[in-house]
Amino acid sequence: MHTLIALMMKRSPITFFSLLLLLIVTLNGFGQTPASPKSETLTNKSVVELSKAGLSKSIIINKINTTPCRFDLSTTELVNLKKQGIAEDVLNAMMEKTMTNGQNTNGKNDVTKETTSLLDKANAPAGSGMLVPSTLNVIHSYDPATKKAVPLEKGLAQLKAKSTGIGSNSFFDLDGLKSTVRISGDKPIFIVNVGGATSDGFVLYKLVVKKASRQAALSSMSTFSGLKGSKAMIPVTMKLLQPGLYEITPDIKLEKGEYLFALKTAGSSLNSTTTDVYAFGVD
Repeated sequence: MHTLIALMMKRSPITFFSLLLLLIVTLNGFGQTPASPKSETLTNKSVVELSKAGLSKSIIINKINTTPCRFDLSTTELVNLKKQGIAEDVLNAMMEKTMTNGQNTNGKNDVTKETTSLLDKANAPAGSGMLVPSTLNVIHSYDPATKKAVPLEKGLAQLKAKSTGIGSNSFFDLDGLKSTVRISGDKPIFIVNVGGATSDGFVLYKLVVKKASRQAALSSMSTFSGLKGSKAMIPVTMKLLQPGLYEITPDIKLEKGEYLFALKTAGSSLNSTTTDVYAFGVD
């Protein structure tokens, strides 16, 4: 072996030292662990940067769902995020990730049952003691006695039309015979946080249970009588409590049965076949 090394050095010392250097580098590489990628935590700033970079809502939401997050979702920050163009779907994904992680809206990990669906009293109307809903555009039933709110059942209703021979009827169709959210009393109070924006308004409908779904008539068209509005619609009053926060109360007493809220604009688009609704039942 020594004779072979001596021979290599004699014939080609440059080649020998090149091979020796390569051997040393290779041996030094064994046993070393590759550097792991730097861990990342998404924040409000990260989401704004992703949005301004032109990434789609679906990509940003997927990033939120698959990355550790620490968001500040106080009312002030929600309004700020909305002003910076963050879509409501993304805001709701941020809220859902925060609650799933057991992190409250101020970035701490001392979450309670109240803060899993509500924000805090600090951002409520002065002197009300109200707990403001943290999820945008989700209607909550509100109990003035306890100052607490409970989110209504969020569902996706289909917009359908049925021929009558001399015209047609259009209606909402929501799966299920009964809402999971039950309310006692005939004069309930509801609140909704629209994130500092003005609301287009909501409409309340009385539902009729048919087969495996709940339905609400929207309108009817007849060759003889023309277009008629919904008989299932219940008038409500929307009161602005503070920018972005509304109180909704029915103008009449509610009978026992099933109900839903929908945006006033729901069903106005010819291209829309579904719409978000918020259902509840009165016992």
